[in-house]
Amino acid sequence: MQQNQNEQPGIEFSQNFPIKDVEIEYNDENTSDLIFFKLNEKVINSKTLYELLDNISKAQQQLQAFDMYKQVHLKLLPGEEKNCVKVCYDVKKKAPYFGSASHFIDRSGGAMVTVKGGFKNLLGLFDKFSLEYTKSVSKKTQSTYQFQMELPDLLSDIDERNWNFSYAFKKQMIDKYINEGNRSFQAVYNMGENQSITFENSLRTNQFGLDGFSDQSAFYFNKKEFLPSNKISTQISKVLENTVEMDPYRQPVLTGKMRKSLFEMTVPVLSDTQFIKYEYMEKRYHDLDIYQEKCQALKYCNLETNFAAGFVTSLFYKKLHQNDCFLFNSMRGFNDLHTMPLKSQVQDLNQQQVQEQQGSHIKQFLNNNCDLYLKQSFKLNLYNNFEKNPGVNAFLHGSFGYFQRLRNNQYLKQNNGNLFNMYGLVNKGNFRASSGVGVALNIGQGTGIEFMYNFLHYGRISDSISKFQLRVSIND
Repeated sequence: MQQNQNEQPGIEFSQNFPIKDVEIEYNDENTSDLIFFKLNEKVINSKTLYELLDNISKAQQQLQAFDMYKQVHLKLLPGEEKNCVKVCYDVKKKAPYFGSASHFIDRSGGAMVTVKGGFKNLLGLFDKFSLEYTKSVSKKTQSTYQFQMELPDLLSDIDERNWNFSYAFKKQMIDKYINEGNRSFQAVYNMGENQSITFENSLRTNQFGLDGFSDQSAFYFNKKEFLPSNKISTQISKVLENTVEMDPYRQPVLTGKMRKSLFEMTVPVLSDTQFIKYEYMEKRYHDLDIYQEKCQALKYCNLETNFAAGFVTSLFYKKLHQNDCFLFNSMRGFNDLHTMPLKSQVQDLNQQQVQEQQGSHIKQFLNNNCDLYLKQSFKLNLYNNFEKNPGVNAFLHGSFGYFQRLRNNQYLKQNNGNLFNMYGLVNKGNFRASSGVGVALNIGQGTGIEFMYNFLHYGRISDSISKFQLRVSIND
């Protein structure tokens, strides 16, 4: 009996009909069978045609996400037996090498340029090997050479989880007068769902920079922190929530919130320095459309609030190294924030007062074992006058910050038992505030270029304030 031409001999077209067996074929000889097996594990285990088609679509998207191929075509053919299916991959490979150049702004506000190049899929495991060089444009002493190797996690869903191994040589400024040399090995495990865990082993060496020598440097030298220190730590980073999106009816007004946390702890006994560190950041966009009836101008406005906090403390009676403190803190209205006294604070005093004050600074900070900061800012974003250019908006801002080095009990006992004075928490010199107006160019979610006029400042005499400021904002 002649078979109908619209029917295929080996497969039934009922979506709920069970699938007996799935065979995988592909035309890439360089890639390991293990990779295609992991990608198609759910495809192979499909029980119905509907489930098979859904898993094939997901596998194709996963394969394209690895950025190894120019195109990925799939063919679904009948198998040799009834209800058996053959899935054929037809792929066109990209060049086995890659390169890029980019620029960014680091936490200190300095401009950085990065050149990167490497090879991919050398082992047939969707691996990447790269060499990266980063150089500071604004600070000549900062540079990084980094060798990286990236591998998918073959024990889990390789589309979401991967390992990134790197070995780096770094030079960075840890304050105005001191440079750090850092050789480090890192293993980063990206667990999917915006969370990762990092294992790091780094050897730090320090030296004075070319810009001078301060009482802060004397404190640092007196603690013998110029001796090499080895840090072995574990760091966990996670985006707790991210619902930020653009209101489709009032573009470019943003709504929602984003919360992120970071926890780091050194490995006891093995590490020369012992500490725990925690940072938390929260950004919220508050919708003001409920006030439209009273003020029509608020239709294209929102209130953006940003909160950030960090705390680090030494463990097991160890001193907290300057290398492990919060090195850079930035706020609108300030170019530099100094949490420790510098020469500029005492340059108008006579020589005896200078020596006394420098000596007290060293004695005061010898027993530092904690460092914390709190920052809160708000921005009233005004979009109404910039509808024709949604990437630009005017804003009114207010920023507040508190930066404090806490002392240990050996020093605190000298403060007559007053709890607040003992911990140094009531100290007006640690509080910063600024306010102003500006225009922002939004270049990405959470990042923008801001031009501001700051008409209000409150801070230390050693801080460097800025009335007119061109600034890159990163989630603040």
